[in-house]
Amino acid sequence: IARDRGIEFVTAQTTPQQPSHRPLILAQADCTGSVSDVAGAICQAVSASQQLPSAGLVTTLESLADHAGRDAARCILLSENTVVACVAANRFPAIRAVTATESTTLKTSSIACAANVLILSPSDFSVSSLVQIAKAFVLYPTENPPQILTSSQPAKDHHGCSCTNS
Repeated sequence: IARDRGIEFVTAQTTPQQPSHRPLILAQADCTGSVSDVAGAICQAVSASQQLPSAGLVTTLESLADHAGRDAARCILLSENTVVACVAANRFPAIRAVTATESTTLKTSSIACAANVLILSPSDFSVSSLVQIAKAFVLYPTENPPQILTSSQPAKDHHGCSCTNS
């Protein structure tokens, strides 16, 4: 019928999604000061980025987990309570979050953990450093996380453990 009507079907050529086209989701939670200048600079520097509206930590982490799990997005959370936010974030199965106070450690731990969420305090980095971190983060290699991070069940045996459940 299509041929009779002059309609031609052409198979689209698709290319695998490049790391630079991976969405970057930017969020903020538990920041006492305004971080809108930081967020704006990052969004302007990273083409495939979007900023989530400001919300509480739990709501923000739920949104980041949704984007990380559904869209394979990389996420940056700006928070002054980085350790608490990191612990809470890693409770979500779709999130592998890391935090650090300097960029070299951040990159090393991000790649080692195959992190998809960076939790950063805006007071630990300059705006230009945060922009560079964001630009590099979307290009980090996508690898499977270490098995220990994807294991949903803790080890059942207590071999080598000092607890009383031997």
